[in-house]
Amino acid sequence: MYICGMNKELSSFIITLGMAASVLILADIGLNTFMPELHPFKYGSIIIVMMFLVYVVSHMYLMKISEKEPKKFINAYMAFSGIKLMVLAILIVTIFMAYKEYMKESAVIMILAYILFTLVEWSYAKKMLNPKK
Repeated sequence: MYICGMNKELSSFIITLGMAASVLILADIGLNTFMPELHPFKYGSIIIVMMFLVYVVSHMYLMKISEKEPKKFINAYMAFSGIKLMVLAILIVTIFMAYKEYMKESAVIMILAYILFTLVEWSYAKKMLNPKK
C-alpha cells in the first residue's frame, strides 16, 4: 500500500508511526474523558500530532540521505537526532509556557511519545543501515 505515491518503506514507516500515535491519542482522549481528575489536560493529542510530524519529516530526509549517500547515513542520523531534540525542546518550552498548570501532564505525554516514536524510528533506521537484513 502506498501513500500518495511514496515508496513502500516510507509508507510503512508512516503507517507504523501513525498506529503508535493513534494508540497514544486514544489513551489521551480516554483518560481525559473518563478520568478528568487524573488527566485534565485537553491538548495532549496536539502534542502527539506535532511530534509525529517532526518524526516523519526527519525520517523522510534520512531516507533520502540513505539512498544517495549510504556512507554518510550514521552522521546524518546523529545530526537529525540532534535537530529533532532541539525542535522538541522548543515544543516543550512553548507548551510549558502556554499551559503552566499542566506541565506534568504534558511532560508525561511527551516522554511517552518520544520513547515510542524513537523505538519505531530506530527499528526503521536499522533497516536503512543494513538494507540486506
